[in-house]
Amino acid sequence: MPTNKNPVAPAIDDTLAFPDGDPNPVNITRATATADSQISAGDATQVLDEGPITGFLHLVRRAGIVLVIQIVGAGVTYGVQVLLARLLGASHYGTYAYVIVWVGFAALVAGLGFPAASIRFLPVYRIRKDWPRFHGFVREASRATFATALAMALGTLGVAEALHASGLLAHTSVAVLGALLVPAFAGSMLYTEIARSGGQMGVAFIPSMIVRPALIGIGAVAIFAATGALSTNAALGASLGAGYVVLAVQYVLTRRRLDGPKAKPHPVAERREWFGVGISLLAAGAFTVTFMQVDIVIVGALRGPRDAGIYAAASKTASLVSFVILAVNAAAAPQFASLWALGRIADLQRLVSKLATLIFWPSFVISAGIAALSVPLLGLFGSEFQEARPALLVLLVGQLVNAAAGSVGYLLTVTGHHREATLALGLSAVACTLLAIAGVLAFGLVGAALGTTLGFVLWNGSLYWLVVRKLGIHASIFSSLHMPRHRLT
Repeated sequence: MPTNKNPVAPAIDDTLAFPDGDPNPVNITRATATADSQISAGDATQVLDEGPITGFLHLVRRAGIVLVIQIVGAGVTYGVQVLLARLLGASHYGTYAYVIVWVGFAALVAGLGFPAASIRFLPVYRIRKDWPRFHGFVREASRATFATALAMALGTLGVAEALHASGLLAHTSVAVLGALLVPAFAGSMLYTEIARSGGQMGVAFIPSMIVRPALIGIGAVAIFAATGALSTNAALGASLGAGYVVLAVQYVLTRRRLDGPKAKPHPVAERREWFGVGISLLAAGAFTVTFMQVDIVIVGALRGPRDAGIYAAASKTASLVSFVILAVNAAAAPQFASLWALGRIADLQRLVSKLATLIFWPSFVISAGIAALSVPLLGLFGSEFQEARPALLVLLVGQLVNAAAGSVGYLLTVTGHHREATLALGLSAVACTLLAIAGVLAFGLVGAALGTTLGFVLWNGSLYWLVVRKLGIHASIFSSLHMPRHRLT
């Protein structure tokens, strides 16, 4: 499962753009560079002057609560997946994972790009104190998201009933539960990004990354204790209850913390502009989700729910490596923007090279540890999940490819080349899908992992080529090994 290194996808740090249609995020960076350039450049100096371990710890301190939430959330989520796999078994767990993948994709589409667009527009409106547009955006984004999610849910229910009536679908309960989850997930994505746009990181991430998986685990255990068994429907029911509880909490917390005067101004709606930007960002987010989940979908479609469950265990275990690159980029991306806006290209190159070491070597150590402990780690899911060990080892190679390329996605975005990055991502996602299909047909689970890893190579290679060609910056671990040790001036 590829790591999300595309900063326009939901829940990943994004850069800002003017709401007047300017697609270049550097312009808003330059507009605010005077206020924050000394702080960001100072942070960059500290990172460059420190060694790999000390520098990484500095980034961890700088990211603060976001990184703590990421660590705790990753642990809780992984633990809940292990729990569900143990209680459900490979086949039922595969069905559950398969449905959740589709729900996540449907929820992303239902948002119409508004969650990612909120990170672009709301901070600008807040700085300008343009409260009519601020509240207009929140209102329109909420209406569009829930209306689309509801329409998609109703459409799914109708299709499921039609298939059942024609004898092509034996039971509709799984489809019904999945459809009902879409509005909860879509709304949660939106409120996460609205809160994040205001710097409210705890409100943004704790409900979705920690509380929701914890509630799913508690619900699954309660059902198992009461009935002595856990079915796919019961697990989806636990997810449904947790999803709407978290959605309600996020709604209340986000609404209470919205900025603006006490007397709310009449909202101003710029639907065409917001929708245009949102659709562009939705395309990038959809490509990223395709990269992250298509291998599980293909395995489920071609080999059935049991193999999908076994492969999902390998995919989720391999994704633990991605914490390092997400953590470092979350802390360092604002420094990229500041140095680029100030024209300090040489300093940006040195910072990127330093960060490449902070990303790759911890990722390498984690990958080696997972590889060495792959048997007991997969054994946590159940004895039959150890069949996924070869696929896990291949996926770890893909994670290392991702780590070796460095922060290429963020570099393209903060320098105004996000459209080229999105095109490269889309082409790579198509190639990854085709490679995964061919791989599954030829080699089974290992083939799915091989296809995904080759997709990694295409994705990172194309982004790296764009960074070198457009910016003249080399971001990989290989360039950092030959980079002279200079300090910022």
